[in-house]
Amino acid sequence: MLFILKTITMMKIYIAGKITGLQFSHVKVKFDHAERWLKTLHYNPVNPVNLFPDAKNVEWDQAMAVCLQVLKNCDAIYLLPDWSDSRGAREEVKYALSLNMPIFNEHNIINHA
Repeated sequence: MLFILKTITMMKIYIAGKITGLQFSHVKVKFDHAERWLKTLHYNPVNPVNLFPDAKNVEWDQAMAVCLQVLKNCDAIYLLPDWSDSRGAREEVKYALSLNMPIFNEHNIINHA
């Protein structure tokens, strides 16, 4: 039983939301805020913004390939409120659904504290 609880509390959760077309400083603040909040709920968040330190030199298709590979190794996906405005986040959700991955948002996330 203790093992199960530890597994749940260490759930690796990928953060999905709109990035393209927004000012990078705004994107960074938004994703970093979600990352910190998920940590307070005892998740292990994966912030895709941190995957690309030099985001301006990465093509969309290249970024999505990396993001989907990283998402594949997560246990769940967390959707920021603007996710549906993002072609990439919609692709990530489709991929998560194909993997039968739990999908969370700010209204249905569970506090594992």
